[in-house]
Amino acid sequence: MVLLHTLWQGALLVMGLVLVLKRISQQRAQLRYLLAIVALALIVIGGFVTWSALEYEAAELARERSEQIVATAGTGVNAPVELSPAAQASK
Repeated sequence: MVLLHTLWQGALLVMGLVLVLKRISQQRAQLRYLLAIVALALIVIGGFVTWSALEYEAAELARERSEQIVATAGTGVNAPVELSPAAQASK
């Protein structure tokens, strides 16, 4: 999932870079190169930020689920069963 997000984020950055590079003259090659390097770095950083955000979300979901399991631990198959009055009478 992170790869998919990184791809669309990178595509968006590249489109922005292309628009900026079209406005900068060919004689300013160092600036154009610097902008391209910054865009590449932002793609990598964006991938890590996306991964971190998705991992945090997954960890929170797992924590919530484990809290639900712990909260309902006594209500499962191993929970004590109370017999109805009719069942107690036949016992």
